[in-house]
Amino acid sequence: MNPIENVWAVLKVNVSNYKPTSTMHLIKIIKKEWKKLDGVFAENLLLSMKNRISLIVNNEGDHILY
Repeated sequence: MNPIENVWAVLKVNVSNYKPTSTMHLIKIIKKEWKKLDGVFAENLLLSMKNRISLIVNNEGDHILY
């Protein structure tokens, strides 16, 4: 239900396009890709929360496919 999981998934895909050569290089890539995330993407995730919560309540707290 946590929308940050969607953010991590997108970030993971974007970062996987690189071949970091060190931990510091990986950190730079992550920061670069984090800054490139679209504000509309984040807003849509937040706006989806009402629907996500409703689905969970209607499913009596059980797993939902969202």
